Amino acid sequence: MKIVKMKKVECLERRDTGKVKVYFWPQGENVLDNVKNRHRRPSQVYKEYFSKILKSFKLPLDLKYQWSQTAGCSCGCSPGFVLAHKAKYDIHVTYR
Repeated sequence: MKIVKMKKVECLERRDTGKVKVYFWPQGENVLDNVKNRHRRPSQVYKEYFSKILKSFKLPLDLKYQWSQTAGCSCGCSPGFVLAHKAKYDIHVTYR
């Protein structure tokens, strides 16, 4: 796995806990593949990249985080990591 792009996405009106979420997106994945794979994301592999992600966004390296199938919404369509850090943005990581 190679990270292609990381970006901060502002969330001006948070209706959830306010904690930062980190989402991983395979480069070039189409909608059908996303639907098929959203419950089979390799979260253990993603964890290997967390120190790089935290450094890139100037977050503490000892910051706690947890995988959640329902990070983005309650239906499970947007899994990701929930960080123990409140802010008005989320982090989107594209990889290949």
